[in-house]
Amino acid sequence: MKHIILRNNVVRRTRRIMGTEVNSMEVYIDSKELLKPSSPTPPHLSTFKFSLLEQISEINYIQVIFFYNLSDGHQISQHLKQSLSKTLIHFPPLAGRLKDNASVNCNDEGILYVEARADGAMTDFLEDIDVEKLERFLPIKKAPKGRLTEIVQAAIQVTLFQQGGIAIGGCFGHKVFDAISVGCFMWKWTGIFNPKGHAEVEIPFDFTTASSIFPPLDKFSFLPEYFEPDVKDGTCIVKRFVFNPSAIKTLIAKAASELVPRPTRVQVISAFVWKHALRAFGKVNSILDDGERKVSHLAHPINVRKPSLSPLSLNNIGSLILPSIATCDWDQREDDIGGYVGRVYQAIAKVDKEYVNKFRKEEEAIGAIAEITQKLTSEDRVVYICSSCTKLGADVLDFGWGNPAWVSAWAESPTRAENHHIVLMDSGGDTIEAALVLDKSEMSSLLSDQEFLEFAIPATGIFA
Repeated sequence: MKHIILRNNVVRRTRRIMGTEVNSMEVYIDSKELLKPSSPTPPHLSTFKFSLLEQISEINYIQVIFFYNLSDGHQISQHLKQSLSKTLIHFPPLAGRLKDNASVNCNDEGILYVEARADGAMTDFLEDIDVEKLERFLPIKKAPKGRLTEIVQAAIQVTLFQQGGIAIGGCFGHKVFDAISVGCFMWKWTGIFNPKGHAEVEIPFDFTTASSIFPPLDKFSFLPEYFEPDVKDGTCIVKRFVFNPSAIKTLIAKAASELVPRPTRVQVISAFVWKHALRAFGKVNSILDDGERKVSHLAHPINVRKPSLSPLSLNNIGSLILPSIATCDWDQREDDIGGYVGRVYQAIAKVDKEYVNKFRKEEEAIGAIAEITQKLTSEDRVVYICSSCTKLGADVLDFGWGNPAWVSAWAESPTRAENHHIVLMDSGGDTIEAALVLDKSEMSSLLSDQEFLEFAIPATGIFA
């Protein structure tokens, strides 16, 4: 499926529907309910025991929205709901509730299920995407808040567009799911909905092995009864940038070095964005000589389900990631792209089997967690987080209507967004899309950086 990126400086059309601009499209909620698994969870799966890696995962939601071309979604809405209920059988923690920071009570209370409608055409919305309004297609708009034992671990919203198209938005608790687990869930759901489109291979998902390999620690088992997210209304802005195959190829060639002769696309793009975002930060912030903000970090979540890192495999469900943390001293910030890629490469290489094994031993684990916390939360650090959702198959998840026209892994309102966040997604073919969250003044500086714009195309929408 060919995608044509609409550039700010090339095409920007504003369509009107019944006298109103496309971006004024409203989404109306028709129904909300708790959707339970179609059959009870067996007793031996009634408790999902956390591994240490889940214990140190944040209380938040992974968000994703799939947009599909579909002429009449009303005919399939009930089948979507029924197949989702059947899918929940295979993922007991999602329909359960947190018991503490050591386990989930898989009590089949259900996930939040929302049916909604949009008063316009999906193609019009995708032609000129308003990132700030993407959260309208999510069932939960804010970070989790309330009694932790009552907060849902998953929510799905199905939105039918009046003039064609369907959006399926999901929120998945990061305590129980990482991006790999979300991919497994969506793959299973599409297979149950459209069994003819999937190979008849039954994958036995594993919910128990991780906690035996990375035993939980009593030190981290406590959760407050009531959770209030530490989210402040800020001055962030979200922009989407597209790196086409030609730009990626050129950047890889520029970044290649003796240390990293064949850098990956994610290494190169994340390093490139880090370099230029840090330059923008420096231009709009006063850097003092007393040591304040003299170091920057770029963190990548690393999937530990690899033979080279642990005995876990891709069918192990949970939040099974550890961060790699690259470091750039302030006086090195104008290094070339090869220097930044080298830092990213070395940081990822440090998350090896020896390092991962530290999280299997209590004393070493506590020390490693303290080091991570210090690096990522100290006030004197400029920290960027890069979440890569590439090569997870999100762009080819087919319910029977073809591949998604577009997938968004970012939908949080910029006023509540976590600053300095980079989200990478496949965008058709070998193209990669980057959603970038920066302070407004930093984003303004970045958008005047011609070296950055030579490779990163500001995107307003797509055509499918």
